[in-house]
Formats: sequence, C-alpha cells, structure tokens
Amino acid sequence: MWCTYRDEQALGFLRNAFPQTLGELSTSRRWAIQQGLELRPENVTEPIQHVPELQGMQVLDHKLLRGRSNPLQVPGHSLSKLDSQENNVRRGRTAGLRVIHAPHVFFSTNGAIFSDVDFVLRHPQIGISAPSEDRIMLKAVAMLLWSSPFRFLTFFESTSIGISTSTITVSPVRAIPLPSLSSDQASTLAFLYDELADGFEGQLYDGSGNQFGQAAQEKLDQLVNQLLDLPPFVRIAASDFAAIKSHLIRGKRPPEFCRPTSDRELYDYGEVLSQELTEFAGVSHRVRLIRDAGSVNCWVDEGDFGASQIEVLANQNTSPASIDEYRRRRTQWAYVERSIYVVTDSSARIWKSDQRANWTRGQALVDSDQLIADFIQEAGLVKS
Repeated sequence: MWCTYRDEQALGFLRNAFPQTLGELSTSRRWAIQQGLELRPENVTEPIQHVPELQGMQVLDHKLLRGRSNPLQVPGHSLSKLDSQENNVRRGRTAGLRVIHAPHVFFSTNGAIFSDVDFVLRHPQIGISAPSEDRIMLKAVAMLLWSSPFRFLTFFESTSIGISTSTITVSPVRAIPLPSLSSDQASTLAFLYDELADGFEGQLYDGSGNQFGQAAQEKLDQLVNQLLDLPPFVRIAASDFAAIKSHLIRGKRPPEFCRPTSDRELYDYGEVLSQELTEFAGVSHRVRLIRDAGSVNCWVDEGDFGASQIEVLANQNTSPASIDEYRRRRTQWAYVERSIYVVTDSSARIWKSDQRANWTRGQALVDSDQLIADFIQEAGLVKS
C-alpha cells in the first residue's frame, strides 16, 4: 500500500501542475527562508559573534508546541525572553536574523504556523518571513502547507522526514511546488487560516496538538481542491496519505491503521471501486461489502443496473469453506493470507481483514487496477 503506482501518478501531477516552487516565490517577492540562529552563551570556546539586535527578543521553544490545543497559533508559554548571556551566535552564522521579524512562519513537517509576533528560532528550525505588504500571501501559503496535497508533496520532497526524528532542511522546503495564487485566492485561504485558528466552533483538532481533526482537515482540503481544481485521483492519494500513510512513518502501526472500518468508509471505498470499474467496462456495477468474522467480503457484479449500486451489509455468515475453495482453485490470487482476489467473466470477489488501511478510497483505486488487470489476463487478452 505504500508507495503505490497511484501515489507516484498523483505526485507527478502535483509536481507538473504548479508553475513555481516556494523558493522561486520567495525570491520574486523578497521573502526569506532560513534556518534559525545558532545561539551561544558567552562562556564558550568556539568563535562567537555578539548580536545587539537580539537584546530583549523572545525565543521560541518548539518542543512546547507539542500537545497544544491549537496547531495554528504560537502559544505564549512557548516564547521566553532571551537571557542576556545568549545574545550571541556562532561567528558568521547570522542568516537566521532574516526570519525573526513578523510577519513570519515557523515551518515544520506537520505544517506552517503563521505569527504576527517577533521571535527568534533556534537552529535547525526553519522560518519563512515576508515584507509586511505580503502578510496575506504568506498566511495563504501557510494554510496551503497544512492541506493534504501539500503535506503529501512535502514528505516526498524531503529525504529526511521519517528518518529517526522527522526533520526537514531549507533545500527541500524551497523545492516544494506551489500554485500561482491570485489575490482573491490568497485572501480566501488567509481567511480560512484565521477561522481555523480561532477554533472552528471548538471542534477543530484531534487532541494531539500536531494535526487538525477530521472536520477541519476536510474543510481545508475541500477548499484547496476547489481552488486548484485538483482531479479526484490526486485528492484521494493526498487524503489517504494524510489520514493513514503519514502515521506509518518509522514503521509504527497506529490505532487508526488497525481499527475496524466504519460503514461510511466502506461505502466510500465501494463508490470509488464502482466508478473505476464502470469507467473501464462501460456498464454499471453493484458493489456489496459484507462484514464477516473480522473480515470484509467485497462482492462486485457487472450488469444492467441502470446506475451503480453500493451496499454495506451486516454479517451474512459467508462460509469459510467458500474462501478455502477459492484459495485452492486459484492460489495465484492469494497474495497474502488476509487478501484474496478472484475475477470471473462478470463478477469479482475480494476478501480482506477489516482494518481501516485495507478499505480506503486510495486502496479502492489500487484494487480496481488489480481487478482490471486480472480480468484482462483471465479473458486471455494478454499472455500471462
């Protein structure tokens, strides 16, 4: 499931669809993208440089952002006044001064936090600053970077996310593809940032302090998909990444991955599967998703139904013997013990365990590709 041909296709589309990178945008608009300052006390042996501009400045402790209730705001307790003994940096390492003044953004692998408050970032944290007249555009870009399509892009532009602790450097940040936003689009995204930052009626976040809750993520993704006119296969790949695959980084299996699938999620899977098969065959399909003893049996039938039909049904006591029979007759379909695909002339069957990751919309795209390929081979249209 990770990473699939469909993910590669979506990634290629996003990279080719946008005419500029974040680095090119920053150059043209006189923005700065820099890592923070390498602050040093006075009593160190290495060469240091005193920076009077740091006197009285606040510094961000990014570790205190974890577990916060609002991931779009910099809470006051995460900022503290620099000690007078810390107004020094490694000699010659002053580039981070370019991102200490607002409006600016603190960039992380989860998203970007916009702020109108001046503060210092410590190395290797990344900041993006802009002239005051570009405040709306900078906030709009920050909002884009929280969306599923751009979290998807950010992950694949960095070679270090997911290695040990997820980090990102300036070069991959500058390489993130971006659309050319009109002033109206930028204003719309900036307005949504303010709306979500104010709490989205108290139902915004998932409680981790690092991510949006489902309602806010869907609201943002819907707006981004609409503004940028992204095709369905890109929307699906990006949302699957944000909801499921991003949680599997570093080999972890979070509860979201293993939990049973809801009826709504099964219906969404069946809808995508039906659409793909109908588009291929030119006739409608009925998809029935039947829960059975910790697994889900997906029955797909081709026929003259007038319109595609999707049904999610309770336990139908499907006989395990029937599954064993298919396994014996068509061992080539049993790729793993918990996943069996069977294709006949006008129908198909899929058995998989009832885990969320097995029944996403993105997995429906992959499964439709598999069923179509199996049908073509079964019909003898290509040599095996």
